[in-house]
Amino acid sequence: MLALLITGSSLLWQGAKRSDWNARHTFAVSGGLLLVYAWFGFVQVPSTSDTSPQLDVIGNVIFAGAAVVLLIIARKRVATELPSSGTLWSNRMK
Repeated sequence: MLALLITGSSLLWQGAKRSDWNARHTFAVSGGLLLVYAWFGFVQVPSTSDTSPQLDVIGNVIFAGAAVVLLIIARKRVATELPSSGTLWSNRMK
């Protein structure tokens, strides 16, 4: 697991140093990490034992929904800040 984390981190580090790295790449990486974090909340055992399972799921759904709303807002902001290049990505961002 540690080797996977180190390998992924080094690949991300090398990619971020490239001259063609832009806000779309940053959005994609941070969006993916945010969604994985939200997903992990559903499978992780609660750290407090006095929380009901229903309340735990409700909290996870609220957090995951907020994460999706945040990503939608960020996607629109990234689309307006970068010039359109005529690619499929830029056309879908509008």
